[in-house]
Amino acid sequence: PQTLLSVQAWIEIEKLQKWIFEKKHNWGGYSLSLENICYKVVEGSFDQPCFQVSPLECFKEGNIFVPGGLNNSQYNSIYANRLSFKNPEQFNLTEDFTLEYMQNSCRNWLQIRSPYKMSFGPRHFKHS
Repeated sequence: PQTLLSVQAWIEIEKLQKWIFEKKHNWGGYSLSLENICYKVVEGSFDQPCFQVSPLECFKEGNIFVPGGLNNSQYNSIYANRLSFKNPEQFNLTEDFTLEYMQNSCRNWLQIRSPYKMSFGPRHFKHS
């Protein structure tokens, strides 16, 4: 069984979110995607990421919903300084993924703390 304390589980989440973001649907002659409609819902500008609640927000890989990726310096920079779950020398999921880490690092592009219980479920977290 997979656990969120494995890199493979996080890679699966990343792949799913990338698929959600890139999925296109043709409807009535229009090609619709999450990027086309999400920013209009929150009445933001075209370069703002989609508002989401995702465990990826805790890491560098949370930039997956930033339109333009690395070229969007305003919003990509928020994620650039976060740790990567893919680098075990930088971040050890079993040792470093504590409640304190989540409270300080799991924030979306608006810098609002993500509700970690909603993302990760009601479990006991190791306090650092």
